[in-house]
Amino acid sequence: MTTLTPLMASFNGGEWSPELWGRSDIAKYVNAAKKQSNFISLPEGPLKPRPGTFYVSPTKDNLTARLLPFEFSSIQAYIIECTNLLFRFYKDNGIIETVPGSPYELVSPYLEATLPNIKYAQSNDVIYLVNPAVRPQKLTRTGHASWTITPIDFQDGPYLDLNVTATTFTPAAATGTGINLTASTATFAATDVGRHVRIKQGTTWGWAIITAFTSATVVVITIKSDFASTAASKNWRMGAWSDTLGWPSVVIFYERRLFLGNSATLPQTLWGSESDNFESMAPSKTTDTIVDSSAITYTIDDNQVHNIQWLSSSEKLTIGTSSGEFAAQASTLNEGLTPTNITIRNKSRIGSANVSPVLIEQSTIFVQTAGRSIYEFVFDDINSPVNSTEVSIFSKHMLRGFVREISYQKKPWNLIWGCCQDGSLFAVTFLKEQEVLAFHRHPIGGTNAKVLSIATIPNPGSNQVWLVVERLINGSVKRYVEYITDEYVPEDKDDKDGFVYTDSSLEYFGAPVTKITRLDHIIGEEVQILANGASHPNRIVASDGSVTLNRPTTIAQVGLKNESEFIPLNFEPIGQFGSTLQQKKTIDRLAIQLSSSLGGVLGDESDQYDIAYRSPSMPMDQSPPLFTGKIIQKMPNGWDDTQSIVIKRTQPFPLNILAISPRISIVEEPTV
Repeated sequence: MTTLTPLMASFNGGEWSPELWGRSDIAKYVNAAKKQSNFISLPEGPLKPRPGTFYVSPTKDNLTARLLPFEFSSIQAYIIECTNLLFRFYKDNGIIETVPGSPYELVSPYLEATLPNIKYAQSNDVIYLVNPAVRPQKLTRTGHASWTITPIDFQDGPYLDLNVTATTFTPAAATGTGINLTASTATFAATDVGRHVRIKQGTTWGWAIITAFTSATVVVITIKSDFASTAASKNWRMGAWSDTLGWPSVVIFYERRLFLGNSATLPQTLWGSESDNFESMAPSKTTDTIVDSSAITYTIDDNQVHNIQWLSSSEKLTIGTSSGEFAAQASTLNEGLTPTNITIRNKSRIGSANVSPVLIEQSTIFVQTAGRSIYEFVFDDINSPVNSTEVSIFSKHMLRGFVREISYQKKPWNLIWGCCQDGSLFAVTFLKEQEVLAFHRHPIGGTNAKVLSIATIPNPGSNQVWLVVERLINGSVKRYVEYITDEYVPEDKDDKDGFVYTDSSLEYFGAPVTKITRLDHIIGEEVQILANGASHPNRIVASDGSVTLNRPTTIAQVGLKNESEFIPLNFEPIGQFGSTLQQKKTIDRLAIQLSSSLGGVLGDESDQYDIAYRSPSMPMDQSPPLFTGKIIQKMPNGWDDTQSIVIKRTQPFPLNILAISPRISIVEEPTV
């Protein structure tokens, strides 16, 4: 018999797909898990339980909602709740109200069905919003409760190619409003209202906006830049965007231009504004001169269908399409993009889903076309990108619900958060320079709980993750806006008052009470309670939104239970005769190194036992202090070909795991 004590001192392998549980030959096997639920892998190696969520507000009329971030600065950041034809706004952990109890609301042009397709780019106090079903909009903030949303008044473009037919356009006047424009053949449609028209007479271009439809050959226009005459002209260009042709569906700022792309009829086309003039799309001067600052139009031509799904601003303007990833670049390294000096080249053939990527340093993290894998696209240097690499290769099972959104929380733990169409929530610890990559699942507390949307905004000292969560509450479907709380860092071993490890939770601070109220959002649900830093028996929230405590408390956290669970991959140490895969093994005890922890259970997958913190000298009527140190626990495991352990957090306390080391006895026999 051989006895081994392998050490697991880093947990940054994440949860692996079952298909890989036999790959003990991979170096990161010893850092990985069969299951990692509501435990976060820190870049440094330890495991921490996910903090709970705070309840903020029901969504407007309990509707499905999409969250958008608005980041003016680290101290002026907002979450925008988008529901059917309406926006609401959140700041400083609460909803913005005009008067107490009355949220500030802004009418929007976005129907509920179109919300998933909103993409955005921000410049100071303005967000440019695009959606293939809606004219591009501009959301402007002038105060916490002062926002406007208006169609973007693009000037002079963008346009389709120059007319090559015999059709002529004849304006009834060279300047003015309410002017008839006549086409020599049927050209116009009622959906062309709002569309731009550019006409060249001699060497001069003028342009106008269609304001009314009369017939297929006659429309009414407002002339924005005077025509040279009223003569008929074959040199004309119609606007590229309209209700006829569709609207752009992606947007980004890059090199002092606003870039947009992918309309219904031009899915492979990219448009860039004039330099330093985001709302001017003029392709040339009125004299027909194209200068470096003129607007840009470029269509990807690569012998495949390349619907543009997203744009990212990194070393180059990166373009994710349904069939591959591209980069827009000039002919030399030090030149900016111009109308006459731009090329778009394919860099990988992975293909992208219609999900906005996240930019981490120079890595663009994006979702593959099928929605069930995540890739990294990064430039090795300014000339050459590394081939796109699959980030989710070890954890594909976690994305079977099809990724809906991803968002990046840089501080404190370098996490990519994501939610899937099935409502599951996951996170990825990603720190490229340290080769840290770990997927972990994060089920939200509550019955049939689903995460519908996520967004991240700056928060003093950290980044704050906001969620729209749908649950079955007291038999009814409810949808709430919540955020993941900051980690509470205790001052000493007796400081346990501020931990939040429950979901949809609320806190009470004040005079001693035995009744906690204002829990109307979780009436009828069983809740966990932390009362003055000590665990309290679970309660059912009464019909008046209250719970009654068995002792007075001045600080309490009340919310829906969420548990954390960690099951490492089977221990398969190398013995004196090589692999021990065929040998009978048993784990008779386990050493676990903890930091500022309390509660938790250890065992195998069938039996678990409470971790014993209390010493004989501790008063039985008081909660033990937070524990930092080593605990050696006897294990119930019998003899088997495979051995693993289970660690669970079942109470609303931290369980911070620094290292584990099982003592494994093996009946070793040489292989004959």
